Amino acid sequence: SLYQPTGKNARTRLDYTLPPRRVADSLMKTYWELIHPLYPFLDENLMHKAYSSIWLGDSPDPEDPILIATLNIIFASACQLAESSDCAERAASAATFFTRAQDLLHHDLWTVGSIQTVQCLLIMGQYLQSTSNAHQCWMVIGHAVRVAQGLGLHLPQSNAYENQSIQDSELTRRVWHGCILMDRYVSYPQNLLQAHDSNQNIVHDFRPPCNDFEGCRKSCSFTTDVPSPPQFANASTTSRKL
Repeated sequence: SLYQPTGKNARTRLDYTLPPRRVADSLMKTYWELIHPLYPFLDENLMHKAYSSIWLGDSPDPEDPILIATLNIIFASACQLAESSDCAERAASAATFFTRAQDLLHHDLWTVGSIQTVQCLLIMGQYLQSTSNAHQCWMVIGHAVRVAQGLGLHLPQSNAYENQSIQDSELTRRVWHGCILMDRYVSYPQNLLQAHDSNQNIVHDFRPPCNDFEGCRKSCSFTTDVPSPPQFANASTTSRKL
């Protein structure tokens, strides 16, 4: 069955519909197996919990637009790799999910934002890489960078890293590294200079915000070495060939 909130407080102007559970599960599996290893911008465990809570009906906020938008972007990206349908059908399904995510995310873009907003924008930019909307991809990633900077993710000594566990600090750092990586990747083909490259100390300061570097490094599955655009382009090409 389709999930759609009802009641007096339901946000009827936005589309919170999800695909049937069997379809959603299949798309989620495709995303985690084929896309996430190259673009590890999300916390898989946290997303699994949030995804399951929606279907079980015990989500603290089943109408969270950022969460539903993120799920729709995951579905859109996974649709492109679905082998059970032809190319035209995959493109149409992906476009439907993407449009739904766009509408949901639009209402959150004019606020201070959150790390979840940055994550959603990053995977939206990742999806747009596989379309003909190169300029839109560049703009989305640029917005992700600005929101991340507004949250202080680029400054290890900022409040964004205070009182965080090693795992949370690593996720925060991973998201900021994702911003750098995606900004360089989408700027490279267009010969665009990164707006934040003027301050090398901020952009390339990859020091962990905690003192336990070894413990942080061992718990981290995402390298702190950001690949150059050509290297990342080759990895992305390989992913699309899968």
